[in-house]
Amino acid sequence: MNLERCFFSDVEIMANNLNASQSWIDNILNEFNDLEGISNSKETTPSKRIEKNTKHIKTQHAPKILQEIRLLKIREKCQGFNAWLTQLESLNE
Repeated sequence: MNLERCFFSDVEIMANNLNASQSWIDNILNEFNDLEGISNSKETTPSKRIEKNTKHIKTQHAPKILQEIRLLKIREKCQGFNAWLTQLESLNE
């Protein structure tokens, strides 16, 4: 799973932490039915889209953004990621 894709789970948190406008994020989200569709080519991966629109520093921003968004919201918005985590959790049963 591309970590940056998870950022799109909460537009406000993403924009605030990247010191960016929400409008470009909303435009990207309007193109897709779900967050997991955002990465439809090498040139349009979430990280490339973020780098194009912000001064994103992965090691600085990623942990803070993901911590603020929280896993529950990411699972809610990223169904494929949620299914993968559910499968991993079932291995423990």
